[in-house]
Amino acid sequence: MEKQELPYRESCVPGLLAYSSLMRWKRRIVRREALVRKPGPQKFGEVDMRQFRKDIEALRHGRKRTSGVKAVRSKWDKRISRRVISEAVRLYREEYHRQRRAMERHVRWHVPGLVWAVDDTELSMNGIRMNIHNVRDMASRYTFRPLLGEFPKGYDVAENLRILFLENGAPLFIKKDRGSNLNSVEVQRVLEEFGVIELNSPRHYPPYNGAIENCQGELKAQMQVMHERGASDFQLMAELSAHNLNHRRRACLSGASSCACFSSGAVKMKAYGLKKRKEIRDQIMALVRQMSENIGGAKSQDFDTIWRVAVETWLRQHGLVTVLNNKKCNPIKRESWSH
Repeated sequence: MEKQELPYRESCVPGLLAYSSLMRWKRRIVRREALVRKPGPQKFGEVDMRQFRKDIEALRHGRKRTSGVKAVRSKWDKRISRRVISEAVRLYREEYHRQRRAMERHVRWHVPGLVWAVDDTELSMNGIRMNIHNVRDMASRYTFRPLLGEFPKGYDVAENLRILFLENGAPLFIKKDRGSNLNSVEVQRVLEEFGVIELNSPRHYPPYNGAIENCQGELKAQMQVMHERGASDFQLMAELSAHNLNHRRRACLSGASSCACFSSGAVKMKAYGLKKRKEIRDQIMALVRQMSENIGGAKSQDFDTIWRVAVETWLRQHGLVTVLNNKKCNPIKRESWSH
């Protein structure tokens, strides 16, 4: 093969390879640098992604536009490209409004005592950190005695539920997330003993447990006020805070308190003995089988979703719950039970 020597400029093909690009790549080869880089000026310095996210979260996010982006770009443009900043703002704006639409979905529970929710959260106050374990009735928003201290193990959760069931009567359903302590063998045994039907939260969907998370926020706010006034016994503060919240008149309860509302459901809950609870579980299982057959058989990862839909269907059929949906359609797949 005959070797021909041509100038670099003549070797370039118009429209395919520019002479300037060829020379730039040649210099990078000599310096042992990457041939291809992202377009635009190169950024430098480490990026505090936590602070970057906080700056984006602090902006005012409209439906289609976000105000204040210029200030964020001015602050971060030496380390993050404008393209990345704009994309981060867009993604957060979409997620922000998706969460708002999800939180606008409400569930009205008609029987106090029928459905409880359980959750754990961390309390941080003046450098002191501890866990708060809360159980709340969904219809009345009645908060049971909170547990403070170290993160509770499965047997701690089970023993607390057993005591609450014996003192107040067991609910028919209990909502919880996928925490290992809330789904332990000990907890399963207590739920089976009292005929309580579990209902786990879907993955990556915080609004599902919105009511119990709102309870955690109310309790922390009450405890903060007590602590600022000189209180130091955190367990006592938590119990007094729950007491105050339970006796607060709420507009959502037509001016009644959570305590009075919860007490009013005791008569209706007597109808749900162990035999009745077994019948209800069998009815829900029948709905699950029917739904599974309609979609050609359910995969293991689909079972929880089908179970949640079956429970909601059963509750609606028996007039025990009313679900108020958003008027605007959400393009992202929605799960049941936002509050």
